[in-house]
Amino acid sequence: MAEDIPLATAQLDSEDLTVLADLAQATLGCGGVLITGRDSGGRTTIVGVAGLVGDEVHRHWPEFLHADRSEDERLAPHPGVPHVVPLPAAPLRDGREIRRLALFVSGKRMGNFHLICAGDTRYDEDLAADFGRHAAIAMASRRLRRGSGGHLERRIAQSEAILDLAAAISWVGFENLAGRIAAAVRNVIGLVRVRVYLYNEDSGLLEPLPEPDGTLQAGAEPVEPHDMRYRVARVFTTGRADMTNGPVQPDPTGAATRRPLPTSLLTVPMFVSGRTTGVLEISNKPRGFTMNDLHDAQLLARPVAVSVELTANVRRLRLRSEIEAVLSDAASAMRDTDDFATQLPRVLSAMRDAIDADVVAYAPADSPRQDAWREGLDETSRRRAADLIQTAAPRGVLMAPVRIGDQRVGTLIAVWLSASTVGRPEERGFARLAYIIALSIASARYLQQRTALARLEERQRLANELHDEVAQYLFAAQIQLDEVLELPTIPEEAVDRVGLASSLLARADAMLRRVISELPQQSSQLLATRIEAVLEEVRRAFRADVRLSISQDAMAAVGTAETQDLLVGATRELVVNAAKHAGPCTIEVLVDIPEPGIIRLLVTDDGVGLGSQAERDFGSSGHGLPSLRLNVAQASGTLDLSVGASSGTTVALMLPLQGRVQSEWAHVWRLTP
Repeated sequence: MAEDIPLATAQLDSEDLTVLADLAQATLGCGGVLITGRDSGGRTTIVGVAGLVGDEVHRHWPEFLHADRSEDERLAPHPGVPHVVPLPAAPLRDGREIRRLALFVSGKRMGNFHLICAGDTRYDEDLAADFGRHAAIAMASRRLRRGSGGHLERRIAQSEAILDLAAAISWVGFENLAGRIAAAVRNVIGLVRVRVYLYNEDSGLLEPLPEPDGTLQAGAEPVEPHDMRYRVARVFTTGRADMTNGPVQPDPTGAATRRPLPTSLLTVPMFVSGRTTGVLEISNKPRGFTMNDLHDAQLLARPVAVSVELTANVRRLRLRSEIEAVLSDAASAMRDTDDFATQLPRVLSAMRDAIDADVVAYAPADSPRQDAWREGLDETSRRRAADLIQTAAPRGVLMAPVRIGDQRVGTLIAVWLSASTVGRPEERGFARLAYIIALSIASARYLQQRTALARLEERQRLANELHDEVAQYLFAAQIQLDEVLELPTIPEEAVDRVGLASSLLARADAMLRRVISELPQQSSQLLATRIEAVLEEVRRAFRADVRLSISQDAMAAVGTAETQDLLVGATRELVVNAAKHAGPCTIEVLVDIPEPGIIRLLVTDDGVGLGSQAERDFGSSGHGLPSLRLNVAQASGTLDLSVGASSGTTVALMLPLQGRVQSEWAHVWRLTP
């Protein structure tokens, strides 16, 4: 029995496929995986094991060996590269069973792929076959390692020279390198399609290099390296090449069904200093791949890996350098100017060029249109950007919040329409630019507050002077006139004049004291009073029915003098205009907050309405309305007119609450070439 069961061979072969066995066990959900091969003497050896301890392997070795040899005579050699043949399950003494795949490469039996499972275990048989083919190619590759001949070595040397040149000139990205790699591979293997996947440590994904025109091949999407459903992931994780000349299964996402499937596929790992850096995928050789092609591809993978690594490092250094230059320029602009908003378009344009993005934009939080930056894109790009942003795990999109303390004042946005994965240099650079923008907005707000404080102090000074000097003189004049009226002899005609002068002085004194009391106050406290005063003037002058409604939110939210002054002036202009032209009617004035960050003034009348020509000319003729429209536009607001079907007119004015300093940033939206 010992001669039939050579236990001495139950040890790991030099071609250790244990990593592949581990992945197969974890992915398929079996109790254990054993990969057996044949040595040069035809004896069975173990080249990969997972889920089985040494005692189990020795205890069940007779069953494994019997399962490995029992079908030899029945199985005819298969010419496929590679090919697997399912074999009947063999029982184990512990009640489990061995499910087997016979492994062939170019008609030669490589060994068996054993899955140790309970009788009711179910798994993806196509995926199990893929693991088996992968193991067969790995074992065949070991047997093929030998001198490749002078002719091939010369072609490999030529390819290395091409790749070195590509690495030297590819300072602006991977576009040039991808084309050079394809040329080098075709120089050795023939007319094939070439794709290179590079492992991105920032994203943790295997990402395809773009085509020479900067786009990705159809169906080329980043791959999760631990998703064993993907051939690229299996090759990267195991470090073992794979090859097939049979029909290639669609990838799990269904993306492959939208393009022609490869008719043959050769996939080899790339290494730099013993570290797996990516995968070289070669497909669609007209007559199929051979084991010599596999050997050549493995030789090519070495210079390809070095060239890609060199280019990636150069690109990373270039990217960091250009981002630093942009940030330095932005910081200098913020330091040297009080109006950084005017400098922001230039800064965003430079950042877009540095990170090779399609769009870089800043969207203020108080803008009513947060997606306005998309308006300059064509329809296809607009849909693509929307799809990228709305995905659960956005790719090709980078968003950095712009915060002042706990308040979010805007968002910095970058979009790569090719769905490139964002790396750490871009993320850090964007975060720092967002900080610079926030600092500049905070500085502008500080200057605005200083200006408002200075204005308030000046109002207080004026109020004090009016009270201490002008009011006292008015009071003295009033006393003098009162004394004149008490004189026993005064001309009859002077009595009325002196009385009128005394009355005027009293009114002037009352008005002056009202001004004195109002001057030091914040204008937000006077908004309702000021608007009501305007409406009262209109009521007296035009005998109009004018009604006012101001929400508490509006009273609490308004914070800058410019905004209140514009609201009061707009109320006067619009209400007077309605009283003049609408005929007998009721005028309703509403001030409210329709959405966060926006204050609205609505002036509605139920009068005769406007004709079509007057509606078209609204705000373009005369003086008051054009001036109002200009002031509203400068404050980044809107002024709209709507006319009822038969009568009535509504004018809506909307303003951002943050005032002119913040609203200037609303003009900075999107920047594309």
